[in-house]
Amino acid sequence: MKRFKAWLIYGREDAKKNEDFIRMHKEAGEELGIDIELLYADKLSTTIEQGKTRLRYAGEIEENPDFVLCRTRDWLLTRQLEHMGLLVFNNSEVSLAGNHKAIAYQEVARLSIPVVDTAFCRREYVERQLLQAPADENGRLLKSLVIKSVAGHGGSQVFLYENREKLPQILSGIGGDDVVIQPRVAGPGEDLRVYIIGNQIQGCVLRRAKEGFKSNFSLGGAVEPYRLSGEEEILVKKCFERWSFDFAGIDFIRSEKGQLLFNEIEDVVGSRMYYQCYEEDILFNYLSYIRKKIS
Repeated sequence: MKRFKAWLIYGREDAKKNEDFIRMHKEAGEELGIDIELLYADKLSTTIEQGKTRLRYAGEIEENPDFVLCRTRDWLLTRQLEHMGLLVFNNSEVSLAGNHKAIAYQEVARLSIPVVDTAFCRREYVERQLLQAPADENGRLLKSLVIKSVAGHGGSQVFLYENREKLPQILSGIGGDDVVIQPRVAGPGEDLRVYIIGNQIQGCVLRRAKEGFKSNFSLGGAVEPYRLSGEEEILVKKCFERWSFDFAGIDFIRSEKGQLLFNEIEDVVGSRMYYQCYEEDILFNYLSYIRKKIS
């Protein structure tokens, strides 16, 4: 069996949090004839030298692998690797949509996929925009808003704006990022993650918030397996008309009437929820898909 070489690129902090998942990559790779080398993103430098795109690791030019597993949420790095002729999973189009919510919302709207009404706001205008939201004499908003950094993930940098007293906290929390502004959905406090490998649905996990308005598993939400209806499956597959997903998650929230509304794409999708709900080894399936694709 021919052996392949792959880079697995992580940010250093994320690598610490995902030591077991990295080990699982290497073990599955060994079984499938793939030698996986971990690279830290902070040691990478991307350049253009003498008119050619280059990548150095710890100052040295590395021998190119057969493919790259990029789990950095850095679409520009992915694009650089692609311009070097490397096959990258996921591709830069998926990475960009997964790490810029405004771009993802624009694209799904073109596909006629239902999405919460959304306003886009540059960082320098956020305070002014939020101060214009109608409020009573005590500063309590007449309609609650959800403020999301365009680059947030895993429930981070998502804020419920109910009172103007919270504005300083929100402005601090979003950092320098642009935001999307949405009305709070009066639904059942649950969302759905659809796991995708090679534009094929692998399984779905329903998440319910234990408290507050975020249902993310990493923030304490409860999870269970979920079977899509025929109508819901058609809705999910509309995303395949725009993106070629290698391994990703597509998240939906549920409206008060039970309708699925697009929420976000997870380019660097986590698998803890999947393993809690299913016995199937989704990482092994993913690497098997890659081996078949490149063979």
